[in-house]
Amino acid sequence: MSVREVFGITNCRQYGMQARDVQVRVADCVEQVLSAPMLPAKLIELEKDGKKEQHALHRSIAGLIEAGTGTGKTLAYLAPLLQYIAKHKKRVAISTYTRALQRQILTGGDLEMAMRLTGINVTYGVRIGMGNFVSRARVEILDKKMREGGDLDDADIRDQWDRFVSWVRSWGKDIDPLETTVLAWRDTYGDMPSRMGRPIEEGEVMLRNADDVEDAMHYLRHAKAAKDCDIVITNHASLLLRAWGVDVIGTVGALVVDEADRLADAAKSMLSKRLRPHLLVEDARKRGVEIDEETARAGRQLSALMIDIGREFSWRDIALPDLLSLVDHVEEVLALLDAMRIPQSTEEGRALASIRKLLRGEKGYEGDGVMTMSFSPVRHLPAFAFEPFDVADFVGKLFNAWDDERPIANHVVLTSASLSNPASRKPMEHIHQDFGLGRDVVVLREKLEPASFGRMSFVLPDPRTKEPFQRVEEELYDRVEFSAQWLDYVAQAIATEPMRRKLVLSPSFTEVGTLLERRGRAQGTTTLEDDVLYHQPDQPAHMLLRALQDPKLRAIVTPSWWEGVNLVIGGALWMQDLLITRIPIPPYSDVLEAAQIDHLLRNSGVRDRDQARRIVTTQRAAAPMRKLLQGIGRGTRNPHDDVRVWLLDPRVDCASEWAYDIVLALEEAGRSEDADAISLAVDNQPSRHIALKRWRNAIPSRFMPATQDAAMFLQTGELQCKTPSFV
Repeated sequence: MSVREVFGITNCRQYGMQARDVQVRVADCVEQVLSAPMLPAKLIELEKDGKKEQHALHRSIAGLIEAGTGTGKTLAYLAPLLQYIAKHKKRVAISTYTRALQRQILTGGDLEMAMRLTGINVTYGVRIGMGNFVSRARVEILDKKMREGGDLDDADIRDQWDRFVSWVRSWGKDIDPLETTVLAWRDTYGDMPSRMGRPIEEGEVMLRNADDVEDAMHYLRHAKAAKDCDIVITNHASLLLRAWGVDVIGTVGALVVDEADRLADAAKSMLSKRLRPHLLVEDARKRGVEIDEETARAGRQLSALMIDIGREFSWRDIALPDLLSLVDHVEEVLALLDAMRIPQSTEEGRALASIRKLLRGEKGYEGDGVMTMSFSPVRHLPAFAFEPFDVADFVGKLFNAWDDERPIANHVVLTSASLSNPASRKPMEHIHQDFGLGRDVVVLREKLEPASFGRMSFVLPDPRTKEPFQRVEEELYDRVEFSAQWLDYVAQAIATEPMRRKLVLSPSFTEVGTLLERRGRAQGTTTLEDDVLYHQPDQPAHMLLRALQDPKLRAIVTPSWWEGVNLVIGGALWMQDLLITRIPIPPYSDVLEAAQIDHLLRNSGVRDRDQARRIVTTQRAAAPMRKLLQGIGRGTRNPHDDVRVWLLDPRVDCASEWAYDIVLALEEAGRSEDADAISLAVDNQPSRHIALKRWRNAIPSRFMPATQDAAMFLQTGELQCKTPSFV
């Protein structure tokens, strides 16, 4: 049966499905990739120790498919995968970035439906990392410590903890291994039990050593079962362990990387380091490492010293060469680092050892990158930061192998709703480079979107509004903080039309906490205020889903739901409005940018510094624009969804024609003062970050015309449409 027959009208109808042309096109693309002939090994001559040697480079065949919301992408690649298993008698793998997508595949019905449509039944399983499994031995140790230390004197805390311990002790030999994970506990009971007024850190009870066979019994069964099944589903972080020589999925013939645009993010997370000395000590203690008081004191003193250095540099990132030139400071920093005695057998100890090596002029981390002493933009929290220049080579180790080694799979499909680079004028042209792929191994690159799926209207910001951040001059240094006027503008939008439910996406917990502070409430604790839920880091994102059942809830403000969650209740989208507080442009270091430009000039065909800067700037803009696209995608999960999207970032580039239509409508309404002020603000908009200039590229093309009919949310809290009669 061809994929066209699988998704044909007759076959779909008998299973209650609606055949979609775009879904057939996605499935066709996947089938083309999976059936493409392999390339012969590429013979390359390399020089080693003055001698030239010939080596064979084996490469995966790859296809790049951007399939937007509404294409039925997941089902469209599952059907060809099943046919591949049946034809070639080989195992396959699927990797996702989010657990939500894994759940959609397994328990959301997609895999079951694919087996029905194709008539092919397979075995399947999930493969997750050891750090997700609860250690019975560590729970028993913590139980003894808490009882002896008086941590269970409070009856409620004792009941919570006793329930957790009983759950762990109830596991039998034949329990499903996934039922011994923290995820299983959270799905059934919610929060982790408390200790000293806060939920227990997961790291305190997680499995760390698979060598203890009895303690790791369930994890080891899980790992073996995953390697025996026809389809193994894993996450990007586990998949990338292959680049370090650790195989978690076993031999597979084909691999689909869904949410593939996040593969580089997972790699960067593995290679990047951001170490705050005093938090490093706390993290080690939470993981059960014995820390003496001298080490803890050295961590606090080092943080204080870094803050003093930060003030001298006006909180700018300090590159390693500049830091090394401060001889006295470096000696002080090294002395305190040496005083922090954390065993090198621990993650924290290895991180400290790397920092010491870098400060002594040795190589400290894998790969090329830049180390800085950096400071968070609002609170100026100090950290040693290591950022890799480029993760493509690291990711490429999955798909390229030398001599006797082989790539992770013969055929690889890289797909996502946001695979392309919206900041580029040719969004799909150079995407293969992000994955360390050569152009010649890419047999297909397609960008697919349904002609119609959902409805979307827009509300754009008043350009007179203050920008989100403002610089405050102080005697010793300038400080960056959120603009009070902009925060009030966001709060006004949340309060507008209270009968319409709103999902408010913010880029950071700090921003959400600052909105809370404007209402006289403290940061740090998830808070329900006037039927608006403000999400803080004390609450896992999946726990918020319960709040959607509250009929009084009118808004959720969170940084956690830009992707990987479907807010559908009873078959309908929960919210009518989707508010995006600002384009999620992360803080970026000038030091890192300069280092990346130098790296490009040294290691690529780029010879012109301005060209290198343009390349780096465009690459930088890809992440916030993809995140914007993903956030907007929360508003169309079903064909009949109808959502209004608000952009509340006054820095975004206004289309002058649209803005002047708003100005004309205001003049006709007798509001010439507002009209003149908005006209002046549009004319004086400064040059912007690429993501702010090209934000429309993150809008699905079928909704682009709606941006020209957008309303403007005025500073006064009113919605102004282009035609006064619509107001």
